Amino acid sequence: MYPSDFQLIRQSMLPALDTRALLFRHRSGLQVLSLENADRENLFALAFPTLPHDDTGVAHIIEHTVLCGSEKFPVKDPFIDMAKSSQATFINAMTYKNRTVYPIASCQRQDFFNLATVYWDAVFHPLLSKQAFQQEGWHYEFKGRTRELFCNGIVYNEMSGYYQSLDGTLDSMVYRHLFPDTPLACDTGGSPQDISKLTYEQFLDFYRQHYRPEQARVLCFGNIPTSDKLAFLSRNLNTLPDHTPIPPPKPAPFPKNWKTPRTPNVPFVPTADKNSDNDGALALAWAIGNQHDLNLHLQMELLELLLFGHHGAPLQKAIMESGLCSAISSAGFVDECPQTMFLLAMRGCRPDNQDQLEKLILDSLEGICEQ
Repeated sequence: MYPSDFQLIRQSMLPALDTRALLFRHRSGLQVLSLENADRENLFALAFPTLPHDDTGVAHIIEHTVLCGSEKFPVKDPFIDMAKSSQATFINAMTYKNRTVYPIASCQRQDFFNLATVYWDAVFHPLLSKQAFQQEGWHYEFKGRTRELFCNGIVYNEMSGYYQSLDGTLDSMVYRHLFPDTPLACDTGGSPQDISKLTYEQFLDFYRQHYRPEQARVLCFGNIPTSDKLAFLSRNLNTLPDHTPIPPPKPAPFPKNWKTPRTPNVPFVPTADKNSDNDGALALAWAIGNQHDLNLHLQMELLELLLFGHHGAPLQKAIMESGLCSAISSAGFVDECPQTMFLLAMRGCRPDNQDQLEKLILDSLEGICEQ
């Protein structure tokens, strides 16, 4: 028997997974997908849509800061405390291009609900102090005896390291140039030069707009009865203050189709121990289509397997035997966002060889198609 404040919207069997899928909606608007099966490892994940509108990394900073103490658990770092004392098989928090997710998993029933309680309180009742914002996001401080003013902060330093790597810069720039007219062009993790533009008030406003029950999605998995998981959610939802629902955030617009390819050049400064002549990179990216087109999804995964599935795969072999790059850093179908793409990125490319490498790839693809 399910709690009366939840409505069963849809259910279906997934024979290949020996699983029953049930979709519920709470009267608050929160939606729950429960995957019932015999697996003793149970998952609970909270997710919120957090499309960025700039490069300040506000969603990333919130992901860090909600785990810096909540009303029921006002400790400095409940995440570390849980990791030490829990039997969790998985515990994390992740900021993606268009969403933020808080998953936990455990094989022990009481531990599962303890972890879910901590995470629920973290996302819906966080302290979000200014001190935590400055610690996790950014702040100014003086450096040593020189008293030089510099920027510091956990997310700021994390993203500074990310942009100092060639792969990090390449990944960010692919999205920026392939989807220029959409929020996906923004860096949800935060660009170091923009993180320090985020104010504490903007940080709080973003939280209030996005971390709301009517926008939340919950995923449950495992052998604990769905009715018990819904009862847990019902008790916690009933403690939330009443509020006026706001319209959900608009989904990211799909990019406009181009008539001809575009070729942006992005500068990158290698570290002093690298050979700058060979530390270039080349990325070819094709916008594919809708993430929810399952047939297209299957076709792209099959194409990835055929082109790059092993060392003898035709395109991988042609690239690596050409000597025009030192490594393929990324290759295949990328589907983490509604707008999917097929990406091929190579590093260790001399700038004067990149046109030749691009021609080799396109010619190889044409040859494969003709076979």
